[in-house]
Parts: sequence; structure tokens; C-alpha cells
Amino acid sequence: MIQSVVDTGQGFIGPAISSAPNGKALTTKTKMDLRPLIALATNGLQSERTVTSYKRSLENFLAWYDGQPIVGLTKEAVNAYKNYLIYDQDAGPGTVNIALSAIKKMAREAADNFYISAEAFASIRQIKGVKRSGVRTGDWLDLAEARALMHAPDPDSTIGRRDRAIICLLLGSGIRRLELTNLVFDDLQMREARWVLLDLVGKGGRIRTIPVPAWTKTAVDDWVSVAHGAGVDVTTGPLLRGVTKGGVVATKGLSPHAIWLIVRGHTESIGKRVALHCMRRTFARLSFAGGADLKRISQSLGHSSIAVTSLYLGDDQDLASSACDFLGL
Repeated sequence: MIQSVVDTGQGFIGPAISSAPNGKALTTKTKMDLRPLIALATNGLQSERTVTSYKRSLENFLAWYDGQPIVGLTKEAVNAYKNYLIYDQDAGPGTVNIALSAIKKMAREAADNFYISAEAFASIRQIKGVKRSGVRTGDWLDLAEARALMHAPDPDSTIGRRDRAIICLLLGSGIRRLELTNLVFDDLQMREARWVLLDLVGKGGRIRTIPVPAWTKTAVDDWVSVAHGAGVDVTTGPLLRGVTKGGVVATKGLSPHAIWLIVRGHTESIGKRVALHCMRRTFARLSFAGGADLKRISQSLGHSSIAVTSLYLGDDQDLASSACDFLGL
């Protein structure tokens, strides 16, 4: 017997679904409310950026779904939405593939919570993304710009010294912003006569130790000193904290979004407008140009393989010496 849609009392609308004698899920012909699944699909994601991207993608999908005669979360529905993005919205491969990843995550939660059958989820999971041709070059800072950014914060203010520590950590280690917000002072350790960020847990649960230059440690020590002078010990708890315009240091750590706003403000002050992720690309580009091999760069960035780092750098494209330089015109 098929159950009716019920309110569980937790803001979650239970599905009109039950189990048949053969163990397979049965669904009604009424249109399911899939919105409760957005929270289920995004809960547990570590990256704030991914949460925001998935929520936006799923809200767009459900807005489209509400206007369609399609009933239920099916392979047919997802394929129709994929075609809508490609042919009606002229969406690029990146947009389509992010949307598909978000929908597949939602489908997994739908199956786990008996909105759809396991077979329906398996068929949705088989939908292929859009192949991307070529490699995006992306953006980064050159050496002069990176040096200018390091000196952009006000060296005489508490905020400026914190911001310089942030910038030096990003440029000096290539860590992700989520990793940066989770840093504590004791993550900086001396190993083999040099400073390192010890045993950081990064994307995919990969653990790595990242050597950092002396100027990064100096910038961190300067921030610790000025925070201590303001009456706050940042050697315990979050290393990077909020600071008011009056120089009052907060006890609460910075969010990834706050890091993004801080770095964006300083990059704009030197005449650039780059994404925060470009700090990682800058680290990779400058270290590669300085003679570091791909293996060492890959280890610092926490990539799953050297092949990923090679694509990330676009090291097969030399912009300084290009085909157009040989035209003779």
C-alpha cells in the first residue's frame, strides 16, 4: 500500500513512496516536492564555495522542474534539463557539469531517503557530463604583482598585519582558503631546519606537509605579536581572526568568504581583480618559473597526481614565447 505525503515535523516532507513485496520502491503519479533534498544534498560538504554552487544549481534545476510536465526525479528529467542548459541556455561545459554533479548528489540523497528507487539513482548516475576541450589558462599574478600584493596591507595597523599574514600564507604555501581558515598556530612546525605547515588535511582527506618560506613565518609571527598586544592570544584557537576598524581582535576565526573579501580588496588596490583560487595558481606558476619541479609543486598543492598539476599550470603553453612572435609582420 502506497503511503501519502506526510510532514515529519522537521521541515522535511516525507515522500509518497513505499516498498512493494519485491522490495522495489513504488511512487505515486503526483509531483514530488524535491526542495527538502537541497539541504540533504549540501549538508556535509566541506567547501563553502561548493555548497553555494550546488545550492544555486539545484534551485535552478527545481525552478525548471516545476514548470515541466515531468513527474519525479528520473533519468529522463535530468537528461531533459541537461539538454535545456546546452541548447536553450547555451551553458558552457563547466556550468552543465556542475549542475549534473549537484543533481546526482541530490539523487543519491533521494534514494537514501526513499524518494526514488536505487535503480532510478543508478540510471541518473550514468548520465555523462559534457566534454571540455582544451585547458583553461586561468589568471595569476606575476612576480612584480605578487610582491606588490604582499606589501599592499598597511604595516602600521592591526588589520594590515593580519592581512599580510593571510597573503603570505596563500602565496608562500598555495593552500586553499578552507585550509587557511582552519589553521592554528601549532600547524607551523620546524622540520629538517625549516618551517612547514604540518599534516594538513586537504581536499579528499589527503594529508600533506607544506614547506613555507621564512617570510611567511615572519608575517605570521608579526600578526601573533600585534594580536597579543591587543590582548588576544592567537596561538590557541583559530590563527586568523576578525579585526575591527578600531583594532579590536575577535575571538572567532575568519570564514572562507571573509578571506575572499580581504584578498579581493588588496588585489584591487594593486590594479588586479583575480579570484582567490588564483593565489594557488600564482604559487604554482612562480615556483615552476623559479625552477621547482612538478612533483614538489603537486605535493604542496595537494593534487591527486602530477598530471593534475600539469593541467593546472598549463605548462605546455608558453605565453612569453608564442607563435605570433614569429610572424615577421
